[in-house]
Amino acid sequence: MIQWACLIDRHRLVRKTKGHLCPLCGHLYENRKGVSSFYRPDDNGNSENRTFPLLADLRKLMETQSSDKSADIFCRKYACSKHRYGADWKFFFSVPEAGTVLEFGAGFGEDTIEIAARTDTVISIVPSRLHAEILSKRLAGDGIENVEIAVMQEITRLPLPDRSVAAIVISDAAGSGFHVGRKAFSRIAKEWQRILAPGGSVVLGLANPVYRWLGLDFLLFKMIGEQPESIQRIVKSASASDRLDTPGLRQTVRSMIRLGFNPPFISAPIPGDRMPDILLPVEDSRVVLYFLDHLIRKNSPVVRAAISVSKLLVRLNLFHRLVPYYYLYFKRSPASTEEPPDP
Repeated sequence: MIQWACLIDRHRLVRKTKGHLCPLCGHLYENRKGVSSFYRPDDNGNSENRTFPLLADLRKLMETQSSDKSADIFCRKYACSKHRYGADWKFFFSVPEAGTVLEFGAGFGEDTIEIAARTDTVISIVPSRLHAEILSKRLAGDGIENVEIAVMQEITRLPLPDRSVAAIVISDAAGSGFHVGRKAFSRIAKEWQRILAPGGSVVLGLANPVYRWLGLDFLLFKMIGEQPESIQRIVKSASASDRLDTPGLRQTVRSMIRLGFNPPFISAPIPGDRMPDILLPVEDSRVVLYFLDHLIRKNSPVVRAAISVSKLLVRLNLFHRLVPYYYLYFKRSPASTEEPPDP
């Protein structure tokens, strides 16, 4: 059973019929249909009921169709690609079977199901009740019982005790939903440091903000014959004010290293390739060039041209600046003796 902690004083919460009660400050965190909401007393929780028109359409589909079929129908209708980056993190992600994994976002639930099969307990934090309802139905349809869902929006302070999770997974889309911008990233990363056990890991999917600033993400999708992902459009429109506030690769790495994480393993999906489980180690130019040499022989002329340009960028040490999406794997030292920050 997951042990939650109060957002106000970090005292351990007591499970009650209607939610989780802090015996120290007396604040009750509501639980409805197995989904907990974590908001401070000065927040009425109105943001948890934000509307997402396209996701509401998905929920309606799920009333008459299975979760898998609903997701497929939804993606065909809105030209989204729910598997574009879904498998990438599995290339290097590993947690103990008895560990607890904290996942932010969840989306259609594909990653949640994969993580749940690998470890003892999964905590999935989502930004709205609508997200929670869709995920709950998906997990119930697949018979997944070791996932606990919580709703919250502000993740610079998490309802978990110190050193209580073995790994954290968060993608760029999820980060947008939680307003993980440049200004907030350092505080959010410090909270990850607090709740992560020594030897734990953070897998962070990070979109290159340069693509968004220049509109290159749209151009890239057009070149490979696909429309921009609808779910990404939902997230962007829901957090338009934070659209240009995405933390960059350099800031992310520096912030994490300052907090005691080891330098990351950085990888990226192969440019223009449709096999999301193949990654390029961005920091090892020899490996990147090896993969690109072999890819040129099996792709379309447009993609071959793009890969040839990528090879040149590798030789000029500029490849990491133009990769549209990164996966960063951070590890916390098992011998870490850092004290968690004060409440």
